[in-house]
Amino acid sequence: MKGQWINFAQKTTMKNLLSFALLAIVLVACNKYEEGSNYSLYSAKARLVNTWNLVSSEVENGGFSTTNTGYSEIVVTFKKDDTYSFTGKFIGIPFSESGTWAFNSDKTAVTVKDSDGDTDTWSIIKLKNKELKVQYVDGDNTFTFKFGE
Repeated sequence: MKGQWINFAQKTTMKNLLSFALLAIVLVACNKYEEGSNYSLYSAKARLVNTWNLVSSEVENGGFSTTNTGYSEIVVTFKKDDTYSFTGKFIGIPFSESGTWAFNSDKTAVTVKDSDGDTDTWSIIKLKNKELKVQYVDGDNTFTFKFGE
């Protein structure tokens, strides 16, 4: 009986170690976002639903890059009911829009659809509780926006 108990204990320990190693590999390998942590206790939706203030913006066009994009005072709010609002100024002119939002299938991008039916897709570069970084392509221009709370 004693020999069987040791054998059972060894098998259980090996199973636990193997399960832990497999979990560690999965957590390290699962980095959905280019600049993000490998795991989070919060779902992507729980992290995205927030009021985000523009921290910085950059536009790249054919290798030329500038941080003077003309955008200022930008505030984006994503709500739990899959609606959003987007306000701010472009070259000093106030604007606002609202509509609905949705993740793509693997939650690496969010598509916003305004009240006029126009859609834009923002690729998510970083999604943390207090940090959001997205890229948006418009013709030859690639915009990168960094947001914080």
